[in-house]
Amino acid sequence: YLIKNLFIGKICHKNTCSSCNNETYRDEDFKSITLDVKNMKNINDSFEKYISSEDIEDYNCSNCNNKVNIKRSTLLSSLPNILVIHLNRIIFDFENGTGNIIKINSRFEFPIELNLKKYCLESNVRETKNIYEKKDEYYKYELRGIIIHRGDVQGHYASIITVDKDKWYKFLDSSVKEFNINNLEEECFGGIDQNTKEEKRNSAYLLFYEISKKK
Repeated sequence: YLIKNLFIGKICHKNTCSSCNNETYRDEDFKSITLDVKNMKNINDSFEKYISSEDIEDYNCSNCNNKVNIKRSTLLSSLPNILVIHLNRIIFDFENGTGNIIKINSRFEFPIELNLKKYCLESNVRETKNIYEKKDEYYKYELRGIIIHRGDVQGHYASIITVDKDKWYKFLDSSVKEFNINNLEEECFGGIDQNTKEEKRNSAYLLFYEISKKK
C-alpha cells in the first residue's frame, strides 16, 4: 500500500478515430516514466514527444464499426506523490547499423520546479465534463533527488538528495558531502565541457520529483 500511495500513477492511452472522431480511453498504472534524451534539449521537449500521437492503421472502431486509422496518444491521467523519471541516455545504436549499446551524453536540462498540467489528460481532450478538473497546484512538483550516471555504458552511479529545500547532499560510495544546488547544471545536464571541449561523462539518469500538495 505504501509503494502504491507514493509511486503509482496512471497514464491514459487515448484513441481518436479518423472517420467519426470518437475518442476512447484506457488507463494503465505506471511506477516511472521513461523520457527520450536523444535530440531533445530539455524535459519539456521530451514530455511533448511522450504525449505526441502516433498513427495506427486498420483499427476496428467500436463507434462507427469500420476498420479505420486512428491517432493514439499517451497522457498522464493520475499523478503520483513521487514521480520517478528515467532519462533514456543508454540506448541501442541502430542508426549506424551496429545495434551496439551506447550512452547519449548530449546536454539535457530539467528544472527544480516542474509543472505537468499540459501533459495531463484533462488538458488534451475536447470535452472535460466527465473528467475531474484539478486545481493548478495539483500539477506542481519539486525536485528531491537525482541519480547520476558517470562514465560510458559500463559506468558508475552517484546520488544527489535533499531533505528540505535548502540542504542538498551528494552520495558517492561511502562519501557523503554537502552539495551546492547551483552546481546542478555542471553535474547533471551533460553536454560539452567548456574547459576540455569534450563530452561530459556525468549526467542525470533518474529524477525524483515530489508533488507540492500531497494526495
